Amino acid sequence: MRKDYQTGKQEYKKSGKVTAGYKKEDYERGFITSGLWAYSRHPNFFAEQTIWFVLYQWSCFATENLYSYTGIGSAALILLFQGSTWLTELITSGKYTDYSDYQKQVGMFLPTSLRPYQPSAEAKHQAEKKKA
Repeated sequence: MRKDYQTGKQEYKKSGKVTAGYKKEDYERGFITSGLWAYSRHPNFFAEQTIWFVLYQWSCFATENLYSYTGIGSAALILLFQGSTWLTELITSGKYTDYSDYQKQVGMFLPTSLRPYQPSAEAKHQAEKKKA
């Protein structure tokens, strides 16, 4: 069974062993940039916000009203996720030097390009400098 990224990263820090399915660069960078994360920095946050919005829309449809009081709860949860995302971005950009390059290329919630994330020449240069 394949280990998740964070478990593999902790194991890599202790033993230097790279978990099958990941590359050494993935662990050296400190954050994942493959799969969904090659196109969206927070696909899980986007999905949850979408779920709350759809539930609100469903309540409007089910009651045949244009607006519903359930919008208050949905809006509060969406705002909570917006604040949480802002905080996550702030912490992550301070922790990982390559994150600013990742932010430039990959949308926060929705993809900004059909091309997956590729580290820029500058990010590759910084990674080489860290190794030396």
